[in-house]
Amino acid sequence: MTKIIIFPLTVLVLGLVTGHPPCLTAQTVEDDNATAFTSQQIEFFENKVRPLLIDKCFDCHGPEAKPLEGGLNLSSRKRVLLGGDTGPAVVAGSPGESLLIDVINYGDVYEMPPDTKMTAEEIGILTKWVKDGAAWPETGEAEEVG
Repeated sequence: MTKIIIFPLTVLVLGLVTGHPPCLTAQTVEDDNATAFTSQQIEFFENKVRPLLIDKCFDCHGPEAKPLEGGLNLSSRKRVLLGGDTGPAVVAGSPGESLLIDVINYGDVYEMPPDTKMTAEEIGILTKWVKDGAAWPETGEAEEVG
């Protein structure tokens, strides 16, 4: 009986010490980036962010893009966080660390979209979205990324 109690306690303590607490829910590694978003965040995404991604980015980085430029598909949160050939497109909560924000500002690496820089308002929308955690509605479906 003692062994049964000690093992879970040891796992919990080791998790707290190492900063990697054990998974106490059915959450999997694939949805490590899943976050509960407010209805306002989802509404902002659907009304401001998604239309902007579709209009400005999907020709090269959307689900129908052939070829998919830079290996980057911006059609789901998981794909945005995974990124493309140069790494994650977005670091949720950190616009300063997000390649997407750098490239739309015509920063250090790339200038996107390549033909015309987004307006200050459009850049502000995407920056706010990333800063607020890159909300995306849950589809309820498992997604294969690869």
